[in-house]
Amino acid sequence: MKDLSRIDSKNGIYYEGEWKNGLKNGKGKIVQGNMELEGEWINDILNGKCRIHWKSGNLFDGKLQNNKMNGNGYMVWYNKSEKYTGMWKDNLQNGYGIHIAEIVKSYTARAEIKFKYDS
Repeated sequence: MKDLSRIDSKNGIYYEGEWKNGLKNGKGKIVQGNMELEGEWINDILNGKCRIHWKSGNLFDGKLQNNKMNGNGYMVWYNKSEKYTGMWKDNLQNGYGIHIAEIVKSYTARAEIKFKYDS
């Protein structure tokens, strides 16, 4: 049986959601410092659909596996006027995807680029 409850820590972080055997299991939400995360947990590890909002306005909506962005996802960096829709692996854009950025200079090049996510 899953319990629903809210746990607050001394440093202002809280988790509100489903628990099983003392571990986060099922749907829940964590709020801490500059971000709010809603997702699916299995035995205290984020696995499944997830949505993360940062106070900066940045947003991730996609899949997490073992607490990392893995699989298909959508990211918007409002502070950089950029967005990416596509595949992720271990918090990096990886595989097929479209990254759109505000262009200041234009050039033509062919490259394989891996972007590291930095909130």
